[in-house]
Amino acid sequence: MSSGLHLSGLVDAAVRGDEVIKVRLGLWRMDVGPTPPSGLLLELSAGADVERWPIDLAQSRSLVDLSGRLLAGLDSEATRAA
Repeated sequence: MSSGLHLSGLVDAAVRGDEVIKVRLGLWRMDVGPTPPSGLLLELSAGADVERWPIDLAQSRSLVDLSGRLLAGLDSEATRAA
C-alpha cells in the first residue's frame, strides 16, 4: 500500500480460536486531496494468506446499518425456531 495510507491498529473480531477465517477491523485514511478518503479496513486471513480491503466512509456507514438489520433478522429467526 502507498506511503500516504495510514492504518489504525486492527482489532480481532470475536476470536474463539477455531475460526478457519480470521477477521480483523480497523480504520484507514489516505493523505490526498482536500478531503482525504477514509473508512473501515477489513482484514481477512486464512493461515498465511491475508487480504486487506479498504471500504470507503459512505459504504462503511451503510455496512453498520445493514449489518444491524441483517443480524436482527437472524435473532428473530432464532427466537421463532426455539
